[in-house]
Amino acid sequence: MSLGTYFKRIFNRNIRRSRFAKKHAAPNVSMINQVLPKENSVFVSAPEPETGFPETSSEPDSTIIIIYQDENHNALRSPEIISGNRGDKLNITFKEFENFDLIKITGFTSVFSMEYGAITLTYRKKNAGLVWIFCQDMDDRHFLQKPVFIRGGLNDEYSLSSPAVLGYSVKHASGPVTGFFKERQQVVTYYYRRDEYADVSYDIGFLRFKDFYCCSDAPNGRKTRVVIAKNTVWQIFETIELVSGEKWHCLGGNIWACFNHDLMEYSSVQPQKTLKLENRFSDCINLKIKAKIDFVPNKKLFLYDRPFGTKISSVPDGKIVTLTARHRENGIIWFKIGDLGWTIFEYLKF
Repeated sequence: MSLGTYFKRIFNRNIRRSRFAKKHAAPNVSMINQVLPKENSVFVSAPEPETGFPETSSEPDSTIIIIYQDENHNALRSPEIISGNRGDKLNITFKEFENFDLIKITGFTSVFSMEYGAITLTYRKKNAGLVWIFCQDMDDRHFLQKPVFIRGGLNDEYSLSSPAVLGYSVKHASGPVTGFFKERQQVVTYYYRRDEYADVSYDIGFLRFKDFYCCSDAPNGRKTRVVIAKNTVWQIFETIELVSGEKWHCLGGNIWACFNHDLMEYSSVQPQKTLKLENRFSDCINLKIKAKIDFVPNKKLFLYDRPFGTKISSVPDGKIVTLTARHRENGIIWFKIGDLGWTIFEYLKF
């Protein structure tokens, strides 16, 4: 049933009897014999008797204005003005608006009852799908803060700005940062990079260590128990150049080395011997034991698809996990955590 039909039925059901019934009664006047006037006589006409009923006016004596507005009192269209005689029925059809619902009527009446009146109809904009906002580190893909969302009315316009994240600068965004609210949800992701990072590269390279070297768990991070053996060659999976000019190389997992000409040599060509592991491990041992992740409090440890491989998942510090395989290469021991990925011995507590 349309909105207009609904209110029309209300009007027809609530019509009151008119206070101003039209009466057409006429006075009972007896016949008067016509007498020819006599000579020198004066003819006097008798006044018409009063009926006691006022004459019916053809001019409207009641006006009603109909106002259409939203919840913020903004007009949705020009007001309607309707005139009539007091006591007459008020038959109107209220307007419908796309993407709006009628939520309130004030001043409602079904007849013309006063000289001036007003009916106000208030509409609410239909809700649209949310616009979600994510903030993500573009280098390691972890989320920098809790996702937030904005809401609005269907087809309302919106424009976003990137949230401020301490220690980071936004580099680019994906998704509609400006547009209109739609029925479906929309997603906008802002990608940030640490302020101390000047450049990040994923070019493959190789480092030959001239001496023993103690690795860190991140650029400018804490020292680990992983010590690179002298005269070994390691593959580089990621390089981060800091604004200070330092270059940090990821040798797989959470093993990072800061380039030093006195301690290592760089090569873009793979030397004859490297510590890159093949897809199959001849000395891989299957096992099933429990261990606890021993990383950094309130941080997540990245796991890899293979030793010195690609990041595929992460686990929180302190989590109890099941180790299903072990692999050893030149003193570095790797453990596989179920189907989640690989990590090194130094980040496990037995």
